[in-house]
Amino acid sequence: MQTDAYFRTGDSSAHTACQDYALAVEGGVVVCDGCSSSPHTDVGVRLVAWCAANDLENGVSPQTEGCVAVAWSQSAHFPRAAFDVTMLSAVSNVWRGYILVRV
Repeated sequence: MQTDAYFRTGDSSAHTACQDYALAVEGGVVVCDGCSSSPHTDVGVRLVAWCAANDLENGVSPQTEGCVAVAWSQSAHFPRAAFDVTMLSAVSNVWRGYILVRV
Protein backbone atom coordinates (compact mmCIF):
# COMPACT_ATOMS: atom_id res chain seq x y z
CA MET A 1 0.00 0.00 0.00
CA GLN A 2 1.32 3.43 -0.92
CA THR A 3 0.72 6.28 1.52
CA ASP A 4 1.32 10.01 1.50
CA ALA A 5 0.35 13.11 3.49
CA TYR A 6 -0.82 16.53 2.37
CA PHE A 7 -2.06 19.44 4.41
CA ARG A 8 -2.86 23.03 3.62
CA THR A 9 -3.09 25.97 5.98
CA GLY A 10 -6.45 27.70 5.77
CA ASP A 11 -7.09 31.41 5.50
CA SER A 12 -7.88 31.84 9.19
CA SER A 13 -5.91 34.52 10.99
CA ALA A 14 -6.88 33.03 14.37
CA HIS A 15 -3.71 30.91 14.67
CA THR A 16 -0.12 31.92 14.02
CA ALA A 17 1.13 28.33 13.72
CA CYS A 18 -0.36 25.24 12.14
CA GLN A 19 -1.48 22.79 14.82
CA ASP A 20 -2.07 19.88 12.44
CA TYR A 21 0.49 17.36 11.25
CA ALA A 22 0.51 14.16 9.22
CA LEU A 23 3.12 11.57 8.32
CA ALA A 24 3.08 8.67 5.92
CA VAL A 25 5.12 5.57 6.69
CA GLU A 26 5.43 2.25 4.92
CA GLY A 27 1.91 0.84 4.95
CA GLY A 28 0.39 3.42 7.27
CA VAL A 29 -0.40 7.02 8.13
CA VAL A 30 -0.52 9.18 11.26
CA VAL A 31 -2.69 12.31 11.50
CA CYS A 32 -2.54 14.61 14.52
CA ASP A 33 -4.62 17.64 15.45
CA GLY A 34 -3.51 19.95 18.25
CA CYS A 35 -5.91 21.68 20.62
CA SER A 36 -5.94 25.35 19.66
CA SER A 37 -6.55 26.56 23.23
CA SER A 38 -3.43 24.83 24.59
CA PRO A 39 0.08 26.32 24.36
CA HIS A 40 2.71 25.02 21.93
CA THR A 41 0.57 22.31 20.35
CA ASP A 42 2.21 23.19 17.02
CA VAL A 43 5.33 21.49 18.45
CA GLY A 44 3.46 18.80 20.38
CA VAL A 45 1.63 17.48 17.29
CA ARG A 46 4.90 16.99 15.42
CA LEU A 47 6.56 15.17 18.31
CA VAL A 48 3.56 12.89 18.84
CA ALA A 49 3.28 12.19 15.09
CA TRP A 50 6.96 11.19 14.83
CA CYS A 51 6.68 8.95 17.91
CA ALA A 52 3.56 7.31 16.48
CA ALA A 53 5.17 6.86 13.06
CA ASN A 54 8.16 5.21 14.73
CA ASP A 55 5.80 2.89 16.60
CA LEU A 56 3.98 1.97 13.38
CA GLU A 57 7.24 1.16 11.62
CA ASN A 58 8.22 -1.09 14.54
CA GLY A 59 4.87 -2.90 14.58
CA VAL A 60 3.72 -1.33 17.84
CA SER A 61 0.31 0.27 18.35
CA PRO A 62 0.93 4.02 18.78
CA GLN A 63 -0.30 5.72 21.94
CA THR A 64 0.02 9.38 22.89
CA GLU A 65 0.63 8.63 26.58
CA GLY A 66 3.51 6.25 25.89
CA CYS A 67 5.28 8.68 23.60
CA VAL A 68 8.93 9.30 24.44
CA ALA A 69 8.39 13.01 23.74
CA VAL A 70 5.82 13.25 26.54
CA ALA A 71 8.34 11.77 28.99
CA TRP A 72 11.03 14.13 27.66
CA SER A 73 8.73 17.12 28.15
CA GLN A 74 8.70 16.58 31.90
CA SER A 75 12.48 16.76 32.23
CA ALA A 76 12.74 19.68 29.79
CA HIS A 77 9.98 21.68 31.52
CA PHE A 78 8.06 21.74 28.23
CA PRO A 79 4.35 22.37 28.89
CA ARG A 80 2.40 19.11 29.23
CA ALA A 81 -0.55 20.90 27.60
CA ALA A 82 1.44 21.02 24.34
CA PHE A 83 0.51 17.35 23.98
CA ASP A 84 -3.22 18.04 23.97
CA VAL A 85 -3.40 16.22 20.65
CA THR A 86 -5.94 14.04 18.92
CA MET A 87 -4.13 11.30 16.99
CA LEU A 88 -5.44 8.96 14.33
CA SER A 89 -3.30 6.17 12.96
CA ALA A 90 -4.08 3.71 10.21
CA VAL A 91 -2.05 0.71 9.14
CA SER A 92 -2.76 -1.88 6.49
CA ASN A 93 -2.18 -5.57 6.84
CA VAL A 94 -2.01 -6.88 3.29
CA TRP A 95 -1.55 -10.46 4.46
CA ARG A 96 -4.78 -10.42 6.41
CA GLY A 97 -6.59 -8.06 4.03
CA TYR A 98 -7.64 -5.21 6.34
CA ILE A 99 -6.82 -1.65 7.42
CA LEU A 100 -6.70 -0.98 11.15
CA VAL A 101 -7.64 2.56 12.24
CA ARG A 102 -7.10 3.81 15.79
CA VAL A 103 -8.15 7.13 17.27
